[in-house]
Amino acid sequence: MILFHYFGFMEVYNDINSYYPSDLKSPKTLYEDFKIMKLESIINSMNKKELEKYKKPHRRSFFEFSIGKKESNSPQVIIGANEFVGVDNNLMFTTMGQVFSIDFNDKLKAEENEGYIVAFKPSFMIKERGDFEIMNRFRFFNSYTFPHYILTSTQMDITNNLTQNMYKEYVNDEKYAREIIMGYLDVLLHSFNRILSLSPDTIAFTSYDRIAAHFEQEIFKDGIELVSIADYALRLNISPNYLSESVKKSTGKNARQVLLDHKLIIAKSLLQQRKRSIAEIAFEMGFSEPTNFTKFFKQMAGLTPNKFRFNLNSTS
Repeated sequence: MILFHYFGFMEVYNDINSYYPSDLKSPKTLYEDFKIMKLESIINSMNKKELEKYKKPHRRSFFEFSIGKKESNSPQVIIGANEFVGVDNNLMFTTMGQVFSIDFNDKLKAEENEGYIVAFKPSFMIKERGDFEIMNRFRFFNSYTFPHYILTSTQMDITNNLTQNMYKEYVNDEKYAREIIMGYLDVLLHSFNRILSLSPDTIAFTSYDRIAAHFEQEIFKDGIELVSIADYALRLNISPNYLSESVKKSTGKNARQVLLDHKLIIAKSLLQQRKRSIAEIAFEMGFSEPTNFTKFFKQMAGLTPNKFRFNLNSTS
């Protein structure tokens, strides 16, 4: 399942509205930090140049998720280190900066009610915090193991109905539309939290992927209070070595790396809450001394917590 790609220059797309097909006439551009589109509208609007653009691995400076009720084209998708084929009732997440590509094999066919694509920047949801708060609150946007899920018919109906209502608000653009859309998006993302935390078996891949998925679900459940690899292995009734081996085969990273990556996301999210001191955050995250937290953060992020906060202040 894992593919490692080595690229020289990789295109990074920052603007949501110009990223999607230029012939996409409906819905019109309303916001700079949010866009929702029907899958069939996007597919029917693509030209050869755009097919090549999306086929080439690239990155985006915004979050995206797609709800594919139907997948007439069975596209080949790469998200991060994962490659898979789009199927009916699938749900896909791409986080900011993650490698992405999609290849339709030049077979563009779109039916009615295929699904939706939603793209947004952190500013649409959270004014005073950034991408790390989104990734901390909704971990599927920072999932090292499973950016792709297969939903049950009931789960698809729930998500599709919410997205359909959000789309109607976007198209109609009546008074308070932005606020209502924000509310729908928040409910939808929390619904994903509920669905995916209850159903890690919706992942339709290998036994290694399944173990990696359950491992990450346990991490999600613990919130800030993360435990050791041995403790997670005990919960899953497997050995620590087999847990790390499975996670490595599924994600390209060992279990410890995945755990540390999640810990860093939590740390960055907490540091964005400027009223809390670094010492308070260190103790809350289980570090015996603030200096240990600083050492961890610098090793993982390449800068100290103080410098990270300074950078946030200078860009806010």
